[in-house]
Amino acid sequence: MRQFVRPETFDLVLNMFTSFGYFDNRTDDLTVLENMFTSLQPGGVCLIDVLGKEVLVRILQPTISDHLPDCTTLI
Repeated sequence: MRQFVRPETFDLVLNMFTSFGYFDNRTDDLTVLENMFTSLQPGGVCLIDVLGKEVLVRILQPTISDHLPDCTTLI
């Protein structure tokens, strides 16, 4: 994603399943966006699929951890 770019090649760029925004460095996220838009033909479409915060609140679970007698922690 950070290196793939094909200037003005595609009519459509898809980024699905909330797979954007996970790089540690925000600059990497911006590079990916630039590559996506550079790879679009004029008038092309970029679609980024993300879950809304309401959906995430319903499905995310708090972390559960157990401390075992041998000092191991299970998360």
